[in-house]
Amino acid sequence: MSKVFHDSLGHVVPYEEGLPITWRLTVYALAVRDGKILMLQPYGLDRWELPGGEVHPHETLLDGLIRECWEETGYQFVSQDVLPIHFIEQFFYERELSKYRHAVVAVFTGTIISEGDPDWTNAETKEVKRVEWVSPHQLNANNTHQNQLPALIKSGLVTL
Repeated sequence: MSKVFHDSLGHVVPYEEGLPITWRLTVYALAVRDGKILMLQPYGLDRWELPGGEVHPHETLLDGLIRECWEETGYQFVSQDVLPIHFIEQFFYERELSKYRHAVVAVFTGTIISEGDPDWTNAETKEVKRVEWVSPHQLNANNTHQNQLPALIKSGLVTL
């Protein structure tokens, strides 16, 4: 089976057989409040994404998700289940690191148990341009991360 790698913009990136591929275990939080979904826009991209990211080797999936959600949004996430509602794998290319990656991606549903940390800032990582509660009808294939949109559809929140 041939691997197809994509960059952060969704463009196909050629892969030369034999180059190293590293693993990445990734988790995302799907939280709804007052009919809106907690979403973010990363710097350099005009698309909506669920909060989340890479799980560190010493973390459980849910511990990594709680950390990532707080780092990216300032909100505390609590999963409603130990099992994800959506699970996929993807091959992608990280241009800033010049790395080919094979990711296993899990999306968990849950709730936000805080109003947001007033001292939160993403100045350390500078990953996130903005955080918002977004109405599901605003999300579509053109403005939502291509690997997270299926989870939003599967949850019944987004229809195309």
